[in-house]
Amino acid sequence: MQEFDEYPEFEYLASIEGFLVPIAHIKAIGWVEKTFPMPDEPYEGDQWYFRVHLDQPLGDAGDGVARDLAAFYPSEEEAETARMQLAGRVNDFYKNQFVNSMFGGKLH
Repeated sequence: MQEFDEYPEFEYLASIEGFLVPIAHIKAIGWVEKTFPMPDEPYEGDQWYFRVHLDQPLGDAGDGVARDLAAFYPSEEEAETARMQLAGRVNDFYKNQFVNSMFGGKLH
């Protein structure tokens, strides 16, 4: 069974920290980084994250600046795995876009 057989409309969406983001709007995926505690805030422990850079503003800040999201994980391994899975989905999306534009259909 494929991942999106039950809900095919979600095939081109990615859930990033509670936001459903169209894969077409993801322009770059950052590397995995470790959070650092803020001096004035309670320390929650180490977390690992990667940024997802979008081509359109998120929310209505009114300044037209592209925003990015960050996906947080409790371990470096989980963050790297999620990052690579998202990168694979983005790559597959653009590969399908290329094939569809060049050949009018999918190559098998």
